[in-house]
Parts: sequence; C-alpha cells; structure tokens
Amino acid sequence: MSLSSGLTLADLSDYLAPSQACIKPVSYVPEEEEVKSSNLDKPAAAAAAEIIIGDDSSFYEKGADGERGKKLKKAEITLNDCLACSGCITSAESVLVSLQSHEEVYRVLREQPALVPIASISPQSVASLAALYNLALDAAMHGLRRFFKEHLGFRLVFDTTFPRALSLLEARVELQERRTHYYSSPTPSLPSILSASTSSLAAPTKLDPSSSATAPLPVLSSACPGWICYAEKTHGDLLPFVSGVKSPQAVAGVLVKGTVVAGRLGLTPDQIYHVAVMPCYDKKLEASRPDFATSHPSTSSSEPVSVRDVDLVLTTGEVAKMLSEKNVSLRDLATRASGVTEEAAEEAAEEAAFFPFSQLLDPPPGTSSGSYVQAAVAALLDPSSSSASASGSRITQADWPYLRLSSKLVRNDDYVEYSLRRVSKPFNSSLDLAAADDEEGIVIARAAKCYGFRNLQNVVRKISREAGVSTARGAAGRAPAPSSAAAAANARRAAKKAGGAGSGTVTPTTEDGPPIEFIEVMACPSGCVNGGGQVAPPKESLRTRRRRTSWSRGVEYVGKVDDEGMPDTTSQIVEAEIKLVAADSDTDNDERVLSAKEWVQEVEQRYWSSSRDRTHPDLDALHPSLRPFVQALPSSDQQAHLQRIVRAMLDGSSADLDRRRKELLRTSYRAVETEEINGLAVTW
Repeated sequence: MSLSSGLTLADLSDYLAPSQACIKPVSYVPEEEEVKSSNLDKPAAAAAAEIIIGDDSSFYEKGADGERGKKLKKAEITLNDCLACSGCITSAESVLVSLQSHEEVYRVLREQPALVPIASISPQSVASLAALYNLALDAAMHGLRRFFKEHLGFRLVFDTTFPRALSLLEARVELQERRTHYYSSPTPSLPSILSASTSSLAAPTKLDPSSSATAPLPVLSSACPGWICYAEKTHGDLLPFVSGVKSPQAVAGVLVKGTVVAGRLGLTPDQIYHVAVMPCYDKKLEASRPDFATSHPSTSSSEPVSVRDVDLVLTTGEVAKMLSEKNVSLRDLATRASGVTEEAAEEAAEEAAFFPFSQLLDPPPGTSSGSYVQAAVAALLDPSSSSASASGSRITQADWPYLRLSSKLVRNDDYVEYSLRRVSKPFNSSLDLAAADDEEGIVIARAAKCYGFRNLQNVVRKISREAGVSTARGAAGRAPAPSSAAAAANARRAAKKAGGAGSGTVTPTTEDGPPIEFIEVMACPSGCVNGGGQVAPPKESLRTRRRRTSWSRGVEYVGKVDDEGMPDTTSQIVEAEIKLVAADSDTDNDERVLSAKEWVQEVEQRYWSSSRDRTHPDLDALHPSLRPFVQALPSSDQQAHLQRIVRAMLDGSSADLDRRRKELLRTSYRAVETEEINGLAVTW
C-alpha cells in the first residue's frame, strides 16, 4: 500500500453523526456603532430569540416584524468542544467522564480510606510539567512522587515506562503473528483475510484478543483512544486492522491490580484505587470502557472477579491545577527530592522493586508517542522472530550489514514512511557514508507514522479501497465498491507474493515494493506531547516566571485550564504578540514567550532529555540508519525482566498460557451501532 501525499475526499463534511444537536451556541455579533454606544462586556444572551437564515446563508435574530435583525456568529467547533460534547461522544460516555475528575480523586480518598491508592504517570505528562517548572525529567518525576505520596496519601507512584515496554513487546508479537498468517496464505488477499478474521465474531465486534493474530495487514496502532473512538464510530469495518494490544495505561492497570503489584502487597484487585496521569483527555474514555476490565481470580469464590484496569484518569493540566490548589510547588518538591541523590534513590526503591527498569524514564528510540513504528521495524530485525518477510525468507542477524532504512516525509513531520532495503554489499564503517548509500537495493518491508486527523483520512480511504469495504459516512466519505480492476490488482499482488515465497531472494510484491505493514496512528498533530490534556503554553517568559512568587507557589502564570483539566480556549492570549516576541532569534530563550508550536518542541526536548546511549556489540557493522532500530530491541537484561514479569502476571493461570496472556494484554474493539429512533442510545 502506497499512501499518496494528496488528500482526496469524496465528502468534504466532517460531520460525525452526533446523537443530538450540538451544544455549542451561536454568538451575537454587535455592529461597530453598537459596540461604541454599549457598555456590555459580552454578547447578550438570546435564548428565547428565533433565528432565521439570510440570503447569504448567515444567521440572524428574527426581528419583531419578521425581518432579519442582529447578525449571529456561526459556531466554531474545536476538537476540545467535540470531545466535551454529548453528541458523537454519547451521553452515556459523558456521565462516565464526569466521574473522571480531580474532584473525584479527592472524594474517593476522603470517603473510602480503606482503598489503597496507586498512581501511574506517563512520561509525556512528566515532560510537560518538567518544561513548565524548568526541571530535568527525573527530578520532575521525583517531585510528582512526593506530591502524590505526601500530599494525597498514595501508596505507590509508578511511571509507565515499564508497562509501555511490555505493550511494545506484545505489539511486536502481534505483528509477527499477523505477518506469519498473511504470508503463509497460498494466495494472500486482503478482502479474504479480512473476512476470515471476522467471520466467527459476533456482531458488532470487529476484533478480539483471539482474532488479532489472524487479522489483516497493515496493523494500525491502538494506543491513541481518540483514534479508536473515531474508528469505532465512523469506520467500523476497518477495526480488524487495528492492533488489539492494550495501551501502556491499560497494561499498567493489569500489572497494578494483578499478581505483580496487588498480589505482592497482599491485596485483592478491588482493594486498589488505580489513578493514571495522562496527556490526553480521551484516556478518560478509554479507562471507562468495559473492554478495559480484567478478570482476576477471586479469593472469596470460585468465579473470577472483573475489575477495571484504571479507576480514574487525570490529565496533566489537572495535576497542575491540583498543585495550585494545594499551594505546592513541584519545583520545591523536585529540588528537595533530587538534592540528595541517596534520598531520591531510596524514595524510588520501592517502585523499582516491582517494575525493574521503570524508574529510568528512558524512552525507546523513535517517536515521543511511544515508538510503536520503531518497535514494528525492530520486530522485523529481531533474530528470535520466526516471521517471514514479503519474500518468504526470514531476516537474520547475518543480514543486518546488508540492510538500510530510509524515511520519507510524505506531507510533513506528522506523516512519514519508512522503507527497509536490502543491498548487495555489506556496510563497512571505513567507507564513506555517501558511497554506502549509493546502492538503492530492494525494499523488503515498509512502515509509517501518521499523526493528526487530516493525514489520517488519507490512510482510511486507501485501506478501505484495498480491503474492498465501504466506510461509514464521515470525513473520509464512502469508499467505492471493489471493482473488477481492483480484484485483478489483488490477484496480481497475490501471485507475486506466492511466487517469491521460499525462493530465498527478496523480491518486491508490487511495482512499488511491499505494502506498508504497520502504521503508528495518533489523533493529535505532533503526537502525545501535544495531547489535549497537557499543560497549556505559559503566557509569560521563563525569566518572568522565575521573578514571580508563583514560581515557588502556584501556577497562575500558566495558560488557563478549565474545570475538566483542558486548556481554556477562551483565555485572552494575544497570539500576534506571542509570535512577535518569539520571532526575535537574537533574544535569549529565557526572555521569550513561546508560541504554542515552540512550547510543544520544548516539551519534546524534555521528553528525550533522559535518553541514555544504548550499546550493542554489532552496531559498528551496521549502517547508521539501522542502528536506532536495533537499539529499540530490548537488551538481554530487559528481555529477562519482561519475561519474568509476564510469568508473574500469568501466575495461577491455566495451561493455556498463550490465551491468558492475550486476555491480559489485548482487548476488543467493536463498531458502534446507533439507533435511528433514539439518537442518544448506542450499542457497545
């Protein structure tokens, strides 16, 4: 599958079939003369007014004589508005989200003291707060641990580095399973594999842990709940392509409430109150899904008990608000925690005993959204893999010197394709890199990353056409029914794949090379560091913030955050002034007010600030383009820790360990079926 750089839409409407009228009202736009003569601070409410549509398609208040009166401004809907609406996100989900607030955390801690609270914090959230307080990543984590333990009474505070490593491990396993199933088929056809992988599932389920191993390619990553919400409600037939692997947030819940943490503490899963801190508001919806509840053995009965992996999700903005409400400075806590190295290490020792390398906050090389695409490419290079490539031959470590990896920006940094090529001559470190790159070679595998809904539409349309399915009405339109030409093209691709299998030589499966096999999908441009729940960009320069008393207490210098922890889009920040100040390249960074884009770049830098050099005995013999992907593979020590934790997680399970592992680390996705009579009702 080759994804073009152009975006072609059959339907230019972004309408997502909301279940009720949008709650965003129109606003009254006063005339200039009226503004001068009126002392109103804001548009007048006109709840009882009737609205008429003028000849120019504009909205007007209906006057007393039936003629058009005051002009009304059209509603401008942002992604934040959509996620807070009870339209395409249903009223039932809105009720669940109302139970996912920092006030709910206070209430539970106050009213249910018997529960043992445990927190899991994402590295992206730590990076956002580290950028806000000008801290190193590990210092910010130490400060957050002290805040949750000393001021809120939490028992343990983890970061999600280790759960993410476990999620990436399972993602590599799933990809190898799908590739083995796909290329072992005599005539692999996307529509036929798609049909076979879902034929035994009860509607409206499109993917479950048992079917994810035989689902078709390409695999679309599933760690982004915004993308999953969108896919379930608008493109249900494409859900088999979505990875069934749980996100690091959900994996953390399985570990915390299972034998790994709760078991070692002598607690049952329902005695744990698990709170996750995430950069995304949609993570609240993910935690509320019934599919992210895991069955654990019960001590009181023979029947297993099902508990939610995560009880509540806080956004990064909500944590910043909690620090302000408690009149606590994260900088003070972090300085006190990191001032004495032995003390800081002692504080983290208890958590490190559960998750061996979690406290390093060391992200795998790749993307700041989890490095799923890098993990996919690394899976192809893994010598322990039994999965064949498009040619039918398996890549071994002896093949590494002959491999090159190139990336192509299809649209921008948010849309990148990766191609793994095999050349005839091995890499020699003594040769000039330009000479080593002269040979184009043969493309044997491809992957991509796709961030932002604008880029995502192109992917959805391309996959739906090749799979021969019709997508639901939405921004991507309706894909055409498979034609005879498409069927012939599928047959030619299948013949080429079958012809190359077992030959021992790498041959492309299409004229442009093999299809893309994995796509890392994120709804937010720039990925998770730019999540909707992150700290809003500060409205003052770093130096100005340092001079204020709020640098030590409170965070009023931060862009406003609403009651739900989302950035307040109505805050009065003059964007032109921000750009004017940021444009002066000669000014010290501490003196500048960063624009929204520059603020995301600052958070990204904090995220990677704790990266450590990874060593591999054969790196010198590899082309530089390949080294980060080989480094993305877990080291032997990390692999041993991961396998040990997996065995502990499966403790007490039946003989079918593979099935139980998939039950714990994978989940189900299903198309949302709306009822035409009652728009507020949905079937999960």
